[in-house]
Amino acid sequence: MKRTLLSFVWLGLFWTLLTNVACTQQAVTDSSVVKRVPPDTVQALLAKKDSLGLLLLDVRTPEEFMQGHIPGAKLIPVQVLEQEIKQIEAYKDKPVIVYCRSGNRSRTASRILAKHGFKIIYDMDGGIRQWKGPIVR
Repeated sequence: MKRTLLSFVWLGLFWTLLTNVACTQQAVTDSSVVKRVPPDTVQALLAKKDSLGLLLLDVRTPEEFMQGHIPGAKLIPVQVLEQEIKQIEAYKDKPVIVYCRSGNRSRTASRILAKHGFKIIYDMDGGIRQWKGPIVR
């Protein structure tokens, strides 16, 4: 009897842990929070930057940023984004456009932002390599 009861307790704890992890994972990867968008969509959003109050976030290295970046971009390398998240907390309820060189680091950064409660995240597909707009050098 004790063994059966103990088994049910362990099963209940395991189930609770499993469902909590699954719910957390869903919230972080929810496609309604992070949208991959092409560079032309980013250009259209940037044309409305002032009215939208959006943040353009470059998550490359400082060296890459100095070689050329999209005008108005704020640099926070993905390697330090979690530690520096307080710098951009004012944008949690505003659109945040994230880009890197090719799209890999921006995907990671988008997940970090979602995990920290950012609600409107645009991940620029293809990174700055696909960007056809102006570049600050």
